[in-house]
This record gives sequence, structure tokens and C-alpha cells, in this order.
Amino acid sequence: MTAPAVVVAGAGGVLGEALCREFVRDAPVIALRREGSPSVPVAGVRTLHLPLDDGKAVAEALHPYGAGDQSIGLLIHNAAALRIAPFDELDRADFEALWRASVGTALAAVKAVLPGMRARQRGCLLFCGATASVRGGARFAAFAAAKFALRGLAQSLARELQPEGIHVAHLVLDGLIAGSAAAQRFAGGGQAPHAAQLDPAAIASSCRQLAEQDRSAWSHELDLRPWQERF
Repeated sequence: MTAPAVVVAGAGGVLGEALCREFVRDAPVIALRREGSPSVPVAGVRTLHLPLDDGKAVAEALHPYGAGDQSIGLLIHNAAALRIAPFDELDRADFEALWRASVGTALAAVKAVLPGMRARQRGCLLFCGATASVRGGARFAAFAAAKFALRGLAQSLARELQPEGIHVAHLVLDGLIAGSAAAQRFAGGGQAPHAAQLDPAAIASSCRQLAEQDRSAWSHELDLRPWQERF
């Protein structure tokens, strides 16, 4: 039987690439990216381009990987969008756009993989959050609202699905990720040295540890931050 596949929904950026590289060593990896974006530059990874918040499109794209002797054993959700602005400059469309990018994409991906996991009574769903998942900052209202919602979704799914043998965990990535667009934007001004940033490969390694936990001792939420990060 083919090893259960790993789906990375929102496989862009340095973290998406690191996640693909971590898991492709011993499992088929399907990377979901938005239309018009480049494929993930990791050998052996299959990149599918589609609207990530379109439930029908995601389900149809992933259906072949859950058919026959194939299955999807792990979903890592890493999709998001960032908008930083004073509250007075935000409108409903901004909040809805960021909600779709974080929560709408998660709904589409989970609904696509969940039937197969339920049938096998086994699987793992990991959601990548941020500092804004637990603390709303000034000028981050729309982003924090979306990240709070994603965390709430993960908590509800964990309580519903854990008794069915499906592990659900949420990661709070509390800091800048080295090499990311956010790190280039904020650390470029000298706000944070590279040594004080999260290593994407280390995050991916932590995701593997979560995914491989024995069901007698599952974690639900894991905080990851650089050793120099204040909290």
C-alpha cells in the first residue's frame, strides 16, 4: 500500500517549501497553491494550482489521492493573507478577504480530506497560526480576527474529531520566520536579527513531531518562538 499522502494547503513561501521538503522524504506530498503562483521547487512534490477557498475545486483536485489504495494521512494548513492598517482604513471587504484566506481555505481543505480520515479513523490536521492568533495588535485588526477564527476552528475540530481517531493541532508561530516576506519587511529595518527569527526547517520538524505523536499523548496547541523573542 502507498504511504499516506501529506497535503500542504498554502505551500508558498519559505515555510511552505520547508514543510514540503520535510515530508517528501518518506511520503507523497501534494502542495496546494493559488492560481498563477510558481510550483514548489522541491523534487518529488506535486503542486496543484487552484483557488484554495473553493471547496469543490479542492475536493476534486484531491480526490485521486484518496482513491484506491491511496490515502491522505496529514493536512497542514499554512494559507493566510496579511493586511496591516489602522482600523479606520479597513472595511468589511478587508475582513472578509483575510477570513477567506485563513478560514475559508481551511474549511475547503478539511472538508476535502476529512471523509477519508473518518473512514480509516486515523489522520492528522495541523493549522499554522501566528502571534495574532492569541494577541491582537494595533493595526492588525483584520489579520487578528481571521487568525483568532482559525484557532477557534481548530479547537472545535479537535473536540469533535479526536474521539474519532483524528489528531488536530494548532501551532502559534510567535515570531518572524527567517527568509519570509514578513521578515524582509520588518527585520529589513533592523528590528530583528536573523538569529532571533524562526527557522522554517525547525518549524517543519516540529510539525513532523506533532504528526507522529502517539495517540495516548496528543498535543493540541504548540507555541514556537525564537529563544530571543519576548512573550
